[in-house]
Amino acid sequence: MRKGLLLELQYFEYEHALLRLKQTLKVQTDQEVAALLGMSAAAFNKRKARSSFPFEAVKKLAEARPDLEIDLWYIQTGEGQLQRIQREAGQVFSKSADLLGQLREALDRGPRDDQEAELLEDWRNCGKSDRETVSSLAKRLAKTSPTAAAPTEGKVTGKSTVTQTFHASVGQAAGRDVVNHGRGKGSKR
Repeated sequence: MRKGLLLELQYFEYEHALLRLKQTLKVQTDQEVAALLGMSAAAFNKRKARSSFPFEAVKKLAEARPDLEIDLWYIQTGEGQLQRIQREAGQVFSKSADLLGQLREALDRGPRDDQEAELLEDWRNCGKSDRETVSSLAKRLAKTSPTAAAPTEGKVTGKSTVTQTFHASVGQAAGRDVVNHGRGKGSKR
């Protein structure tokens, strides 16, 4: 972007922020703004020439004079509190609608088989603490197992093949058998 155009944009943004500040403070002139901000007119004009808006001074004024009801976000962006709330509410609504859609899909899908239906029924009968434990275990197992329905098969690398089979009923701890089918540690060619 050209330097001159960038300076014009900065000045444009500065002027709009200054107009919003004057409107909020109910004043007309730069000198009145400078006085409220505790600055001399000359210092304020130098900042204006550099398009350097005195946000820190405005923030201090807002803290010192809550009766002025200075909305710093509005001064800086032009977006009022109601607009900001509406925008944020729209974002929350959009996320909620997405989650609700995902939940509906899951409910419409239902359990895949009798085992999953039984697991879901057991889950619903658990207390909060037990649900947290089961969820934690399921997440950990899902990270280590490529499929939930089949045993984890090792990869053939030319050296050995390892098969892991998990054994457990609902409510019991899972045990694991590891069988080495090849030339791994301790195996002979």
